[in-house]
Parts: sequence; structure tokens; C-alpha cells
Amino acid sequence: MPSVHVRTRRSRAGRVAIAVLTVIIGLTTACSVSGTPVAAGPAIDGFVTGVTAINDSGGSSSTVSGTLGAGQSAGPTLRLPDNVTAINGGSVLQNTTSSTPITSMRIALEAKHNGKSTGKPAPGYTELKLGSATATASVVMTLAQQLPSEDFAFYFAGVDASGVQGPMVRQEVKALKVGTGAVQVSTSWTVDSDLDLILVEPSGDKIYFNNKTSSSGGTLDLDSNADCDIDGKNNENITYPQAPSGTYTVYVNLYSSCGTPATDYVVTVSVGGQQPRTFTGTFTGPGLRTADTSEIREVTTFQVG
Repeated sequence: MPSVHVRTRRSRAGRVAIAVLTVIIGLTTACSVSGTPVAAGPAIDGFVTGVTAINDSGGSSSTVSGTLGAGQSAGPTLRLPDNVTAINGGSVLQNTTSSTPITSMRIALEAKHNGKSTGKPAPGYTELKLGSATATASVVMTLAQQLPSEDFAFYFAGVDASGVQGPMVRQEVKALKVGTGAVQVSTSWTVDSDLDLILVEPSGDKIYFNNKTSSSGGTLDLDSNADCDIDGKNNENITYPQAPSGTYTVYVNLYSSCGTPATDYVVTVSVGGQQPRTFTGTFTGPGLRTADTSEIREVTTFQVG
């Protein structure tokens, strides 16, 4: 019989408040909104460190210096969420569909100024070439640990096999500031369910919803949708200013589906300034109300020192 863990510190009142992300915008070229200069440089590289398509071994991505155009209404039209919540150093899983098959996707970004929008993307965009034409694509976008701004939006456009780009689709991003440090492990997911991030340290100590801070200094500083108290964040994060040497094991568990049919997730692991690694998966079913690592899903291990 599986063990059942009763949450002791997962209420809304007990959760740690998330600070608003500090902003530093590097000026390269400028346009004007209501007379105020606004950064308009190639912003995508400052915000996004990696873009990959899931289960697409033939795909590749590159940065294009030009400005993403409006596209043609007769071209492929993408459908994806109107808004997402993200964290610095974490990843966003974008499940997209297209009106017609696409062979590549273009992604640009607009950094706002004092909440004001230019209404168009900044120069510079990412071109994600897919291994084959498809009308569905799941894309992982990994964000920088130090974001230039908390207030930004993505623009997406699909391109078909003949090179025709469809219209741009805008997606608002709400960025939450979390800890990064020597080690950062995070997860984000696509629906309003209760997904848990669990990390076992070299000592055997476990960081999770009922033990948010370890004796070695690791902290679960963002915990979301506790017991289906939906907060709209759909991200969890564990951070270490300095991490003890040894082997760490990362787990995720669907504690409760909260009535959703399936939960797609991405886990991001960043260690000592190395290139972040990402891992994706899906949970179905009602969930399992436990944090027993013998019963839940192991994602990966990593080494410090």
C-alpha cells in the first residue's frame, strides 16, 4: 500500500511570496512609445538561451539578425496559449498546433518599457527548423538566469515548406524571479495541476513540499498549486547558493491532477554555469499523493564537485 504524505506547509498563507524580477535593459537601438525611448535591440538572445523541439532529432535553431515580419494571412497560423508564466533560469514548454504543416518556426520577443508595448517585436529572432513538416510541435524554450526585463512578450510564426510565413501570434509572459546560484533545478507544466519537484541530496536529505530548506542550504523557493489551490504559477524551483559535492537525484510527481486529463512538464537542471539540461514528460491519471521516492518518477542525476 503506497505511503500517503500529509502536507504540513502547503497552504496559500504559508507559501513564500515571489519577488518581482529586477530589470536591466541593454540599449542598442531605440524606438519611441509616447515619447519614451524603448530598447529595440536583438532582444531574443538576452532572454532565451535555448530552443528545441521535442522528439525532433533533425531540428536545429539559429538566431537571425533581421526583424520578424508580419507574415501572410494565407500562410500557416499557429495556435498556442495567449499567456504563460515563466521563471528566470527555467524553461517553458510550448505545445503548438498549426492550421497547415510547417517546416520551421520563428520566435521573436518584445521587451516592454514601464508596461508600455511597442506593438511589434524587437530586431533579432530565433529560427527553429524542424526535422520534417508537421502541424503539431512541442517546443522547449529555456530562459536566461538573469533576465533583462520582467515584462515581455513572445511572437511566434510558422513557415511552410514553400517558405511562406504565416501571421505572427503574440504571447504575453509573466516572469517570476527565483533563486539561481551554484545549482538550480526547476520544473514547469502546462495545466492547472499539482506537480511536485523533489531533490535528494548526496547526504540523503530530501528537499520537497514538507521540507523546503535543507541543512546544506538548498531551498524550494517556489511551490505552486498546493493541494489544488491553483495560483497560476505552474512552476517550482530549488536553488543553492553553494552546493555540497556529490550526486543529486531529481524527481517529479503528479501529486494531484486537479481534474485535468494530462500534465506535460519540463525539468531544467543548471549546475555551475554549465549549459542547462532539460527533460520532458507527461503524467496522466488522478495523481499519487506521496513523496516516497521509491514510488515516484526519477528524472535524472547530476554531479557537483
